[in-house]
Amino acid sequence: MNDQIFKVAIATVVGVGAVVGGLYLARKFRHKVRGRIESWLHSHGLSKSKLVDVLFVCDETFKHIDKVTCKIFVETQETGKQQVFEETFSLEELDHIDPEIAAQIRKNRYVEKSIMNQIA
Repeated sequence: MNDQIFKVAIATVVGVGAVVGGLYLARKFRHKVRGRIESWLHSHGLSKSKLVDVLFVCDETFKHIDKVTCKIFVETQETGKQQVFEETFSLEELDHIDPEIAAQIRKNRYVEKSIMNQIA
């Protein structure tokens, strides 16, 4: 009986650790993206109010099926659509950053999503 309680306790600790780690990674990623966008806007003499849209585009890399390349595009009336960020993640990392996008990648191998509400 004590052995079962111990196993449940360990599983709970591992599960909670994975959730907390995933939340930290997602928060860290959003902070990094916001910083890149703010730097890009500043370098172009623009403020956040000039943003029309911010797109998060991910697709599987051709050489590695378990890797995903994600790009952030910023759109303003002044500059049009410009890429400001690109990074490659494992599907496991993407699961922690945005499980919905990871599921769509597994299904469609490509996803494009506005993240304007997460940036502004």
